[in-house]
Amino acid sequence: MIHRVTGPSDPDPQSRELVAAQGGDDVAQAVVAAGRAGSTQSDAPQRQVHVVGHHQQVRRRRGGGVAQGGAQWAAGEVHVLHGLYQQHPADRFWADRLQARGPVAYPPEATQPPPVGEQIHDAEADVVSRAPVPLTRVAEAADHPGHDRDGSGRSIGWHNLGAHRAVHPAAQGDRLPDVAIIGGGIIGCSAAALLAERGASVALFEQSRLGAGASGRNSGAVQHPFDPLLAGLYRDTVALYRTLPELQLPEAPVGLLLLSRDPRGASLRAAEVATQAPDLAPRVLDEAEVRDVEPILAAGWSAVVLRTGYPIPPQAATEALGRLATSRGAHLVEGLAVRPWVVDGRVRGILGQDGSRHPADAVLVAAGPWSGSLVDPSGGWQPIAPTYGVTVQLEMAAGARHILEEGLVHTINRRVEAPEAGAETDIESLFSMVSVGTTHTIGSTFVPHPVEPERLAELLVERASALVPSLAAARIIGARVCARPQSADGRPFLGSVPGVDGLFVCAGHGPWGISTGPGSARLVVDMILGARSTIPDGLTAGRVVA
Repeated sequence: MIHRVTGPSDPDPQSRELVAAQGGDDVAQAVVAAGRAGSTQSDAPQRQVHVVGHHQQVRRRRGGGVAQGGAQWAAGEVHVLHGLYQQHPADRFWADRLQARGPVAYPPEATQPPPVGEQIHDAEADVVSRAPVPLTRVAEAADHPGHDRDGSGRSIGWHNLGAHRAVHPAAQGDRLPDVAIIGGGIIGCSAAALLAERGASVALFEQSRLGAGASGRNSGAVQHPFDPLLAGLYRDTVALYRTLPELQLPEAPVGLLLLSRDPRGASLRAAEVATQAPDLAPRVLDEAEVRDVEPILAAGWSAVVLRTGYPIPPQAATEALGRLATSRGAHLVEGLAVRPWVVDGRVRGILGQDGSRHPADAVLVAAGPWSGSLVDPSGGWQPIAPTYGVTVQLEMAAGARHILEEGLVHTINRRVEAPEAGAETDIESLFSMVSVGTTHTIGSTFVPHPVEPERLAELLVERASALVPSLAAARIIGARVCARPQSADGRPFLGSVPGVDGLFVCAGHGPWGISTGPGSARLVVDMILGARSTIPDGLTAGRVVA
């Protein structure tokens, strides 16, 4: 659920309120105990796993089915279902599937995720309904005895218990931490969804509303960050987005055109990208080829075409992940500013601006450019600064087939210094254009101080019209400004904060938050839940940058 604060309040971040996947109040919870790591030995470590779903989706595969180790599925009752789960403690998305398959693209011959297949274990499951009405069985799918469908007939994939989701146990022990998240952007919502999926009690606090910052005011382009250290975060982010049906991410990227007036400049950019990200297959296009693949562009442009770029509505990913988090049981609080509650070098929870206290075992700061002051109120740790970007939304029939950008790749992700006072026409901008349907977003400025987006809208449209002449006649439907969280070295800060036990940070992604934020959140979530850190040294929160 989402709780909006309109006055003094003290929401309980330890609440285990479970919200049905389809928005209903009828909820089933399963507690899976006595995990048996690949065997049926009675001395296996005790584990606990929570399952949340809509009551009409509670069912079992009546076709029999053999689980890991050869054990048969047990018969089910209407109110209490007994089953043998095949649960994967390290898998990235689904844990409650019959054949260890899910949205992750495994090799066709794989029956278990290859890197950690040996971690599959069986667990005895008792599913007890909390629904106020009797549970309704869902008819068996006719196309395949193990392919489940929900009450409306939609396919819900390979599941041993309908749409119920079994989340991962803690890496150590049988108690997962209560986690408070500060920041309701793409990273905070991703972390809330991932933590809730894995059984942690999660409360997310946003001082305004979800996606109010850069996560909801970006250009809407999911693309490769041109940094080998961030490439894996981008791939993980795209994989997670593919599990969100609201985004309708295309199978293949639409492509990114890096535009240049000088053909030699295009060749230099292609060589640069080939060094940074050879998998993007950079290819130089001359003026005629550019007009052929992108007819809306003016004459006189060469380009490098890259195999990346997924246009999405700017706020769509954050909203979808917020809904996913609440459907998994996370508690979202809007309209309340909070800060970490630290005593003697240990996190106790968070403190609300209204005087409320919210105990938690761990606190994740995902507050974009304001993260530094929350992590270290003394001002000693300030590696992230806001860089303000204005984008303009226009409406016209014909848009860009590709994501369009002008400028050198490395200028996109840098920190800017305050310029001397001057006219608004002196403000630096870099052309970009992202089309989703009949809505087109152009941008963007890179300035270190707040600006009025409406005052810059016509200037940006005028500059953009030199590249796309039809923009001059397009209707302006909005202008926005966002504060990008820009780090000094262009890379985010991830993981535990040195010197404060239980405090974590995930911030500083610059313009790449929408493209790498969810992948970053996954690495930090793993650390919060006790897994060995896989965060590269160049991205750790404790690194020193000039």
